[in-house]
Amino acid sequence: MLEFEEATHTYKLAGRIVPSVTQIINSIWPVHDAGAYYRERGNALHKAIELSDAGRLNWKTVHDEIAGKVKAWEKFRKDWPRPIIARELPIGHSVYGFAGKLDAAFDGQDKFHVIADAKSTLSPLVKLQIGGYALLWRTIHRQASIRGLAIELRNDESYRCEWMKMDDVRLYEQTFLNALGVFNFTRTHKLKGPNGTTT
Repeated sequence: MLEFEEATHTYKLAGRIVPSVTQIINSIWPVHDAGAYYRERGNALHKAIELSDAGRLNWKTVHDEIAGKVKAWEKFRKDWPRPIIARELPIGHSVYGFAGKLDAAFDGQDKFHVIADAKSTLSPLVKLQIGGYALLWRTIHRQASIRGLAIELRNDESYRCEWMKMDDVRLYEQTFLNALGVFNFTRTHKLKGPNGTTT
């Protein structure tokens, strides 16, 4: 049922355009748009760590601006080598009417799944992203016990992890649904959001 257009980052469920996890969050808590260059750099970083995990990364193709972050990811994977069960996976929620693309889902210990998101800088909003992605993940793995993980990758080749317990993830799921409710109300009634535009 889900269609994803990479070029425009547009999701369609049953032919209807639906908002993304990031779009919903940013409609309430706008973040600075760093521009196309930095978005492309972020895409390059995600591709590089995907290739690194697959053992197919050619370091000659890695730009100096992201090399330290890629090495930070490799250190993280060496320290926590749990199996990846999904990566860059678009998922739609037919009940709540939104979609998103997970960075990664890990097979954690003790039958937990771990929804992970890699960032250059961590902010509290990553918790809502994890909440949205966890809701999407449950459409596939309905009985999953889910923990969250945000990973800050730094230029100096170091990393920092922020772990989220199962109860925390449940809370962030509910908080994300609250944000979705505000998003839908704003759009339905053609109200202006915090950034001065309608959603």
